[in-house]
Amino acid sequence: MQCLYIHGFRSAPISTKAEMTRSWFEETFGQGSFHAPDVNCPPSKAIQLLENAYTQHLSVVPASERVIIGSSLGGFYATHLANRFESRAVLINPACYPHQRLHEFIGEHDNFYTQEKIRVDAEFLGQLESLFQPTLHHPERFLVLLETGDEVLNYKEAAERFSQSHLIVKGGGDHSYTDYAKRWPSIQNFLAKPYI
Repeated sequence: MQCLYIHGFRSAPISTKAEMTRSWFEETFGQGSFHAPDVNCPPSKAIQLLENAYTQHLSVVPASERVIIGSSLGGFYATHLANRFESRAVLINPACYPHQRLHEFIGEHDNFYTQEKIRVDAEFLGQLESLFQPTLHHPERFLVLLETGDEVLNYKEAAERFSQSHLIVKGGGDHSYTDYAKRWPSIQNFLAKPYI
C-alpha cells in the first residue's frame, strides 16, 4: 500500500496528523509506504508537486494498493487527484469549495509549523477555482471523516457533497479532527474493501 498524504492550509508534512499517518502506514505496510510533499505554495504549483509525487510513488503499484489522504485544503487537492487518477481517498474535515471560502484569508499568513509565509490573493483563489471538479466520478472510493464541531468549515457542505461516499460523522470535535487517533481501524477497513 502506498499513501500520498496532503496537509492543509498553513500546515505541513510534519503536522500531528501527518506524523500519526506516517507511523500507521510504516508500521503496517513498511518503510517507503508514506509520502507527504510540502504544498505551502500557490495551488497550481501544489497540484503539480502532488501529481509528480502520485506518478512517482503511487502509479507504480496496482490501483487497489493506492490511497490519498487529505486534510482540510489537502482534502480538496485529494479530491482533485482521486478524480483524475481514479484513486481511493480518505478526506479529513475537507475543504469542498475553498475558492469560495478563502476570500476572508486574502493576505499573507504564517505556516503554523515552519513560519514560512504564504500569500492568498485573487490569483490564488482563481487557481483553486480552476481545480474544482463539480462531479465525483466514483464517490464510493472516498472515505470522509467529519466532526460537527469544525469551527473553520461547515461539515454539512462535505456531508452533502460526499453523500454517496463512505461517511463517518462524529459530533463535537474541531477542525483538527480530535478523534483521528481512533480512526485507523476505519481507514484499514476502507482500504480492505475490494477496489471497484
